[in-house]
Amino acid sequence: VEIELNKCSPITDLNKQIIISLKCSYPVLTLEKSRRFNNGSLYLISQSIFLTKDQYVSMNDYGIIFCSDQWKNIKITFPFYRNILSMICTIISLACLLIFMITFCLIRSLHNLPGKCLLFLSISIFLGQLIFLSTSDLIQYSSLCFISAILIHYFYLSSFFWLLIIAIHIHSTFNHETVRRKTTKTDNYHLLNSNIFVWCSTGIIIFVACLIQFTNTQSSFSPNYGDLFCSISKSNAMIVFFLLPIGCLLSIIIILFLKTILAIHRSHTIAKLANSSTLSNNHFVFIYARLASLMGLQWSLLIFALIFRQNWLWIIFEIINSIPGVFICLGFLCSQRLWSPIKQRITTKLTTKQEPSNSNTATSSLISRQPR
Repeated sequence: VEIELNKCSPITDLNKQIIISLKCSYPVLTLEKSRRFNNGSLYLISQSIFLTKDQYVSMNDYGIIFCSDQWKNIKITFPFYRNILSMICTIISLACLLIFMITFCLIRSLHNLPGKCLLFLSISIFLGQLIFLSTSDLIQYSSLCFISAILIHYFYLSSFFWLLIIAIHIHSTFNHETVRRKTTKTDNYHLLNSNIFVWCSTGIIIFVACLIQFTNTQSSFSPNYGDLFCSISKSNAMIVFFLLPIGCLLSIIIILFLKTILAIHRSHTIAKLANSSTLSNNHFVFIYARLASLMGLQWSLLIFALIFRQNWLWIIFEIINSIPGVFICLGFLCSQRLWSPIKQRITTKLTTKQEPSNSNTATSSLISRQPR
């Protein structure tokens, strides 16, 4: 058995004696930051592992050897009510995303560039949440858990890249020069480029994470997909390969959002429309709300939860983070532009049905009046 310490180190006789005394199959030598307690116990901060004084041996002032056997197949558990709450919110989100995707296929007015980008964003979130919901308890099936962890990471991260694409398009929409040049052909060209950018950018990040896991498993930046649960299992890897890219993307999105708000206020045409009626005013308030919902501002709750470490903050974050499909439905399905053609279709069908009925009634009335 080799002990990992950034690189493979030879096992000395002293190390062998310690391993034998611990009856250990998976010994680990580490120099990680730890917190020592007066009773001799130790807490490894980066791996969130608590060791009693009998579960580790100090090699020097910093290095320790401990047996990782009991953590090899550990299953991280959360309070029952939080699991149920997260599951219910995720199911609601999946249902909303499914409703949006069906509606998108039925309503032609959504078949434009931002609508198609939103569809791809919805598909990414839908697949990520569906895989997460289906494989969250499959830690015992290591291969399946490993694959699902990569797919969950891939689809969730790609949804934020699609969020960036939508923010860029919304920003360009208020640039009149850009709008004049837009055609169906250029929209398809932009959509193709957007797909290449999103899927390749996400793939590069996932590839680097997998490369580190396969080449240096003991690295603190190795995601260790499927080790503790069917997702990224190390905090440093979570920060570098998930939270940091999301933070960079959201920073760009927020800048584009602010520039879009300024462009809207500076537009004389929109200013005239905004003053024309209360409905138009509400319409632009709705635009602001829709833009804000796309910014992923719910992730700011994660920062507060990490800082204040309050259980209720984590619950709020989990609820909001589990229902992105609801935000999409509220932001894009509850608009007059969408429901007007639907109402028109329903009215047309009802009118068509009523016309034969009225005709039959009139004919029956005339026949009844004929002398027998």
